[in-house]
Parts: sequence; structure tokens; C-alpha cells
Amino acid sequence: MFKKQNIINLFFLGLFYHYIFAPKLNTPIPINTGIVSSVVIILLCIRRKIPSNVVYLCLCFIGLGIYSEILSLTINSNSSSYLKLVSKTSLYFIVGFYFFSFINRLSNCTKNAFLLLLKLFSLSVFINSTIIMIEFFVPSFKDFLQNIVLYQDHGLGGINYSTHLYRLRGYSSGGAATLSVTTTVGILSAIYLYKANIYSSKFCILLVLLCYLSLFFLARTGLLFSTVILVFYFIVMLRKSFSSITNLFLTIILVSLVVSCFLLFYNILYTKYTYVLDWAMKWDGERGAGNSFSKLINSFSLTNNYFILLFGTGYYYNSSFNSIPTDSGYLKLIYNIGLPLSFLFYSLFLYLLSNALKARIFPSFFIIIFVILFIFEIKEPCFIQNHTIRFVFVILPVMFYKNNYKLIK
Repeated sequence: MFKKQNIINLFFLGLFYHYIFAPKLNTPIPINTGIVSSVVIILLCIRRKIPSNVVYLCLCFIGLGIYSEILSLTINSNSSSYLKLVSKTSLYFIVGFYFFSFINRLSNCTKNAFLLLLKLFSLSVFINSTIIMIEFFVPSFKDFLQNIVLYQDHGLGGINYSTHLYRLRGYSSGGAATLSVTTTVGILSAIYLYKANIYSSKFCILLVLLCYLSLFFLARTGLLFSTVILVFYFIVMLRKSFSSITNLFLTIILVSLVVSCFLLFYNILYTKYTYVLDWAMKWDGERGAGNSFSKLINSFSLTNNYFILLFGTGYYYNSSFNSIPTDSGYLKLIYNIGLPLSFLFYSLFLYLLSNALKARIFPSFFIIIFVILFIFEIKEPCFIQNHTIRFVFVILPVMFYKNNYKLIK
């Protein structure tokens, strides 16, 4: 029998998982589990006072959406999808504050609450990565799961996970580059939890290894980010290990184990599933990373129309004013609301970052995440309706608290 506390822990893990990954269930009336979990969190914490800064930031987001809507109706005679996106972003920001405040009250210490949220997030990423690996090795499980999770293309040429053999998403609303970045942040969270003595070395290695291997079925973006983080961390570990023969020996074993598992997995894939390795590791050719990079660079161009640059078109997706289609988050936003308001939008997140750093709770963690987000924004939007940004919204409220459970007035 489960203890009462274990049941409560599983409830919060499930609630947090669905808030982050928000899979939409394929039922007669589609159920967005992200919205459902958000409503549950709000009901649990409805009596918590929301800081005025949160309200003002949400009003700024919605104000940008209203501007886009008015502009779109005026120029294109069509409704803009951007207002809906920023409204959900504002909702998730409020939900993130509620969830942090609830966990903070239970923990009686802001640092402990922050570590607990990192643990919930890394475990959620670990669970989804495990599901992805099972999908790959058990195709019948993949078919079953993808019949449960609704696939939505929106006419944008996305990946059909029900029919694609080797591009997977697990139990999540989306996959590819977006999910790969979330998985990378999950790996980063596990490393910080290990450094904080929350995770044992054995569990940390298991979590990092499984999450890293799942990236082969997501996107090269996450593979690149994760590899850089792991290599940097191993270098730091090696430098510290020279102070102790025992630590040096353990570090060598750790590196050897990770490399051996990677080579073993690589050989299995290369023998049976050449496509995966060709896609994940190849640079040139139609499916190579070089080709993707070239397409990204070629799509990174601005119009000569100064009106559009200053005021935008109010169209967030495939703007008829942009002759070259682009996935870049920066360009999408510029064509949507113009350069000045785009600068304002990103400045709001820099403002949040600067305030979070003042809390002095793992400041390097916040810096690394925001560096990843701003780099990834070059390729795809990640500051709106993204798994990672929902997690960021959960941990950012650390800036509203002292190093205890009391809200800063």
C-alpha cells in the first residue's frame, strides 16, 4: 500500500508533468491537460496574493496581443493568433507564480522550494524520455500512445508523430527542437540537483544518459546544447578531481561509462536503424544539419518596408508580407508587431532575469537557461507556448521572495 505522502507526491508530479508538457487528449471533446492542470493549480492556490509586477507583466503581454489583433484586422482583415498565444502565456505565468508560492509555503524555505521544483521538472523530463525510448523499441506502444495524444498540424507542415518512424515526442503536446531544448534543461536541472546533494551520482547518471539518448529522436538542437553542457561539466569535474586521487578515479569511470553507453547505443542504431544516425549526426545532404542551418540563414532576412519594420503586420505565422518563410522567433515577432515592440517584448524577459538573479539562488542556472532560450529563439519561438518557458515561469517567482516563505512586499 502506498503511504499518504507518496500518493500526494505522485499527485503533484502528475500535475506538474501535465502543466509542463500539456498533451492534448484525443477525446470526442479534445482535453488540453495543460489548461486542466492550470485550473487545478489555481483552485489550490486561489487565496494567494498575486504581486503587482506579475499583473503588470501579464497586461503588457496581452496589450501586445491586442495591438497585433487590431493591426491584423486592419491590414489583413483576419484575426491574429498572437492574442490567443500571449493570453495563454499570461495564464501560465500566473499559474507558475501560484504553483511556486504553494510549494514555497510547504517548504518553508525559498531555496528548498526551488530545488523541489527542479526535482519535479527533471523527473518529468526523465519520465517523458523513458516513454520516448519505449516508443522506439516497442512500436505497438507508440501506436497506442499516439492514438491517445491528439496530433495538430495547424497547416504548418509539422511532424506527424503517428506515421513517422523515428521522430518521437512521448506523452507531450509537441516534439522536435522545442522538446529537445526542454530535455536539455532537464539534464541541466539534474546536474544542479546532484551538486546540491539531492540526487545520487548513480541516479543522476541514469537520468542524464536516458535523457541524452532520447534526444536522438527529437532534434539536433538539443543534442548540440546537451553535448556542450556535458562536455563543459566534465571539464570542470576533471579540474576539481586532480585534488584527489579517488575523485579522479571516479571521474574517469563516469566518463568511460557514458562514452561506452553512447558507443553501444550508436552501434545498435547504426546496425538496425541507420536513418536515425544519418539524421542525428550527418552534416551535409538534404537531411543534414548543414542543410537545416543553410535554410535558417537564408530565411533570416528583413523587409525593406519601413512601415512593417516599425509597426508590423499583425500576422504571427505565415505573413504574406514576408516573401521568405521563416521559423525564427525573432523574425516572426518583428513581422507581427514591429521592431520597437519586439524589443519591448524581449526586454520584459530580461527584466525578469535581472530580478531573479537578485535572489541569489543558483544564478548561474538562470543565466544558462536564458542564454539557451535567446539562442534557440533564432531558430524557433520559445518565449511563447513552449514547454521550457512554462518551467521558467514556475521558477521565476523566486524573485518575489526572501530566502524564506514570506512574499516581498
